[in-house]
Amino acid sequence: MRLDPIIAALRRRCPSFGNRFAGAAEWAGLTEDEAPALPAAYVVPLAEEASGNESRVAYQQTVTNTFAVIVLVSNACDERGQKAFDSIEGLKLEIFRGLLSWRQEPADEFGEIVYSGGQVIYMDDARLAFQYEFSFETYIDTEETWQGEDLAQLGPLEGADIKVDCIDPSTKKNQPDGQIEATMKVEL
Repeated sequence: MRLDPIIAALRRRCPSFGNRFAGAAEWAGLTEDEAPALPAAYVVPLAEEASGNESRVAYQQTVTNTFAVIVLVSNACDERGQKAFDSIEGLKLEIFRGLLSWRQEPADEFGEIVYSGGQVIYMDDARLAFQYEFSFETYIDTEETWQGEDLAQLGPLEGADIKVDCIDPSTKKNQPDGQIEATMKVEL
């Protein structure tokens, strides 16, 4: 899952954050003592869940990619968090407008981004962190598998030689008798 396009889209579309969107490494490295300018948000991958192979003759698999936008706001003026939650609600609409229904490029390889839910993940007397979860689908096809690599090694199909061995019920019960009764050559 590529996070850079999501972060870039949020920076462009959510002016209240003043470009303060970062990735998973920045969130993981944030300590309780640090005081980044707020509001700030961090885009973090959460999970990839794959369906089974959806094809009998090739390889087609749908992958649901889930990521979070963790919004960090000040909670300094109200230890109960009411003003922080009001702030979170205002920022949520901006994030929704920046992400929901959007398809990353190329659009035929990515499903639209949908909202999955949210929760408080941290709160103290200085700040509140709320995690919004989103998901989108991507697809794996034959070209991205060993089978695709194997098929790419083959030359172009130039034709086929067909040999027909008919079933003769009088000699072997419902089995070919080993004698070729007809041949055909097809050139492409």
